[in-house]
Amino acid sequence: MKFYSTEFGSYPFGSYKVVAVDEMPVQRFDSSTLSIITVDLLHGEDSIEQVLETRQALSYALACQWMGINIQQKTWSDTWLVNGLALLKRDMQRVVEWDNGSMPPICQPQHNDPPDSMTLPFVNLKAPLVLHILDRRLCKSGTLLGLPRVLPKIFLKVSGIDLRSFAEQWIYGSGCPAFGFSASFNRKKMAVEITMRQDSPAYKASSTTSSILIKPPHQSLKGQMTVRIHEADGTPYEHVLDIRSSFKHFEVPFNTKYKPEGDAEAAEAMGLIDMGFRLEIWEKEKEQENWKVADWTEEDEQVMSGATYEWIRMDADFEWIAAIAFEQPDFMWVSQLQRDRDVVAQLEVVNALAKQSTAIVSSTFTKTVLVSNYYYRIWCEAAMALVHCAIRKLDFLGLFQFKLFLRYCYDPEDPNQDFFAHTYVPKPNDFSDLAEYFVRKSLVHAISQVRFENGKTPSVVRQFLVDQLRYNDSTANPYSDAFYICTVISAVACATVSITPPERGRLLREEVRSEHTTEDANLMKQAIDEVSRYRSMDGLIPSPKNVVTTAVLEFYLILTTANLIPNDLWVFFPLTRYAIMVVYSTSSDCLPVKPIIFKFVLLPSMAKWYTPAIMRYVLAIMANDPSRVVRRHVARSACQSLALLVSMGEMKNSIKDTESLLIEEDGSLPEKSKEAKKSEVDMMIAGYTFVLGKYENEAIGLEEKVTLRDYEGRVYVQEALLN
Repeated sequence: MKFYSTEFGSYPFGSYKVVAVDEMPVQRFDSSTLSIITVDLLHGEDSIEQVLETRQALSYALACQWMGINIQQKTWSDTWLVNGLALLKRDMQRVVEWDNGSMPPICQPQHNDPPDSMTLPFVNLKAPLVLHILDRRLCKSGTLLGLPRVLPKIFLKVSGIDLRSFAEQWIYGSGCPAFGFSASFNRKKMAVEITMRQDSPAYKASSTTSSILIKPPHQSLKGQMTVRIHEADGTPYEHVLDIRSSFKHFEVPFNTKYKPEGDAEAAEAMGLIDMGFRLEIWEKEKEQENWKVADWTEEDEQVMSGATYEWIRMDADFEWIAAIAFEQPDFMWVSQLQRDRDVVAQLEVVNALAKQSTAIVSSTFTKTVLVSNYYYRIWCEAAMALVHCAIRKLDFLGLFQFKLFLRYCYDPEDPNQDFFAHTYVPKPNDFSDLAEYFVRKSLVHAISQVRFENGKTPSVVRQFLVDQLRYNDSTANPYSDAFYICTVISAVACATVSITPPERGRLLREEVRSEHTTEDANLMKQAIDEVSRYRSMDGLIPSPKNVVTTAVLEFYLILTTANLIPNDLWVFFPLTRYAIMVVYSTSSDCLPVKPIIFKFVLLPSMAKWYTPAIMRYVLAIMANDPSRVVRRHVARSACQSLALLVSMGEMKNSIKDTESLLIEEDGSLPEKSKEAKKSEVDMMIAGYTFVLGKYENEAIGLEEKVTLRDYEGRVYVQEALLN
């Protein structure tokens, strides 16, 4: 409350209340002085992940009291503004991936209807970013008025700058640019030459395909971008690039006329070495041998000594929503990672070095995870990026350096024992350090991604993950380990399945992979036994919201889809009879147990669920289940599954294909054949009519049994039959 009062002004009402109710169709509903939330957001004192999700949901609910309730949009097209001001989450990478020509602008004044449910998540994701870059430009306009200072006054009119170009590009326009930059130093001109290329994936997509957008995306966007050059004296100099076209060559003046020379102490005094990101054990020769640390070669050191600047950052002030690709030597990236305290700058380095599989990069990522001064999300990203160095070209150096995970395990009795031959028993869990907890989960997920050339995970990795399940101990842990167990089970499933596709593109249900050896079968049996044990334990002592059972069912689903175990629906069906309402998903959907199980059962990859017995049971659930949430989600899953079955050709209707008859003498055959052919939409409608119409009498009979309190369920069944 104090934060929002500082940013948006005093609280506009006299009180604020939060009420939790059962079976809400949405996660949260906001009104004046009141927010109604689902009980799924409630959690115990030993929760970790649920705490973060609940905090974010409640923060958004409180912010809506200012933006969305006290200040409302004048028209539906202004929804982006109130939602963008209330939301704090910013995810540029997802926006760039999403805004590729298939999404409309966040504001369409010509539309008088509320935002579509398919586009509203995109609007909510992009709107905070648009307001953020607007705030950056307002702060640089010279008026000293950022967005927080503008909001309490007349919105956007006190700044005195022209925002029409900004609005046309980011508010009324769609698409995000993709920049490519390269830099070189010109000694004659004493300048850094920067070459810029700009593409618009959304514009290319709209020009090559039929687009539903009323206004096509911009071919190129205009604006200013801040470039920060860390020169040889350690001083960062900022320069502004004026971008007006798709290609341009910039000459940025260089300030340092010489590269300082001296010992390490002098360099440290000038700020060339950031002591905060150093690792003491890394400096010991014995530890370097134990970790197989790679060092720069003499050629690399010569190139580094001749470099005129330390590193360059593009868009240092985050003024663009764009994909930026910048090329600079690996030692400059490493220098930026070790000496730039900006978390975004460190993340840029991790993403850039992840594309370079070298021994230096592997050692850099390992060091990053070990240095305690980094933000824990940088630890997690570095651990995930270490997978790219676990390849045969580097003699699986990244896999060896994954032994940093072993700080959570007991040390072997013989310190000289082979790393890959020892059975590592984990120490008792203690998740008091939340940063260490999330890093540990990232390491588990990352090590399961290691693959040989044939797509299989090394057996030592699979055995290691199974041992983490077998010897897990949380007796003295003050926090719940349920989500950690889910992560390990998911990692075991990922490591068990090979990622190499079959020769024909898909496996038949009766086929198995020829490369599945006896060792693979033994490891898979161990994994299934351990996972089944956790399923039984979760039935006796339920985990928070039964998330462990969810992970177990997903484990069976993955192995079934890969044809590693038989397709047995009886693994899922018994759980649909439990009259409990527990949440499986930690996402905002908050699906209960029965809907998520039915979602598995109704997948096209499972058995043909539209057989009479199963279809009768599904329709009975849609009509008679006492939970509105269950009825709603089962009906939706059934309709989606039928559409997929028809589009995949798995379900045939009773209408015979007349176009299969060929009469060469008939000259009117092309017209008849063209009339007989059906579009994908027609085939989908025919499939719904065939399957749902076949059991229409049974469905109507079930509807007659519905009581008045199940009125919503009866309507939903009718909608499924009619649509």
